[in-house]
Order: sequence, then structure tokens, then C-alpha cells
Amino acid sequence: MLHQIYSEQAITKQITEQAHNFLLAFENGKAIAFTEYALHNQPDTYKLHKLYALPDQPVKVLRNCSSIILQKMSKGLVILHYS
Repeated sequence: MLHQIYSEQAITKQITEQAHNFLLAFENGKAIAFTEYALHNQPDTYKLHKLYALPDQPVKVLRNCSSIILQKMSKGLVILHYS
């Protein structure tokens, strides 16, 4: 199941055909979290499809990272560097 959802082909389709957006959070050059979102039924309304972080991240880092990702999500930025 995971290989179907996260294959290069599936992600390409989500971006090109379904207009989904992906954001990545990096810490010291390592991706530690990502999110996927898309416009929902109403203008300027987004649906958050996924928000994942590595399990070894401290809770404080995850809270900060999640908050920053959600702020950036509303601005449509693609890559986030967290420090």
C-alpha cells in the first residue's frame, strides 16, 4: 500500500493532476517532516492531507516545525528550512 501512495508516479500525479502541494522541513540538511495539502471545495480553503515527522524528533521540535509548516503552507512556499 505505501509503495502505491508514495511512489514517484503517484506523487507526480498528485502534483500535476490533482494540484496537491508538498512542503518539506529540514534540520541540518536532513528532511525531518513533510506535509501534503491542496485547495478544498471553497476558495482559499485548504485541506491538509498529510503531516508526518520522523519519530526520533523531540516533541518541542515537532511542535515548532508543524507550526512553521502550517504558516508556510498558507503562503504556498515549497521548501522550509527549520533551525
